[in-house]
Amino acid sequence: MAISESPTVLSVETLRTEFPGRVIAPGDAEYDQARTVLFGGIDKHPAVIVKVEDANEVARVIELARETGLELAVRCGGHSNAGHSTTEGGILLDLSLMKKIEIDEATQTAWAQAGLTAVELSEATSEHGLAIGFGDTGSVEIKRRYDPTNLFRLNQNIPPEAA
Repeated sequence: MAISESPTVLSVETLRTEFPGRVIAPGDAEYDQARTVLFGGIDKHPAVIVKVEDANEVARVIELARETGLELAVRCGGHSNAGHSTTEGGILLDLSLMKKIEIDEATQTAWAQAGLTAVELSEATSEHGLAIGFGDTGSVEIKRRYDPTNLFRLNQNIPPEAA
């Protein structure tokens, strides 16, 4: 039986040197806003939130989760109804700064980073006369036209009662 090494202790200060200006911890002024998910009722408190800018930084945060043994949650848009985009006491890997997009009109191809929202991606491609094939792509224009004040932003799609 192999003897396993003890996990590395999470050091927020060390992380702040690796990811300057992009590490948020409990007690920081922006912590509550940064930990909040889109849908209400999910009130988890990550040990740390790290906003990454590229794939190398994503890999480093994943490595850190392995080293510390802490749960890792990944957030793109923060809209998981089940709360998968946050964690209690773990590391929250926030991809929201990763918004690069490359559009090749000739091949009708878009390369998009994970921090883009569906609306941002749809808007960027529509500027080139292209559309993205999400399940909700067509709903973006309908939403703009028929719900300009965003009244139905918290719709949970409650199924009808059985007859």
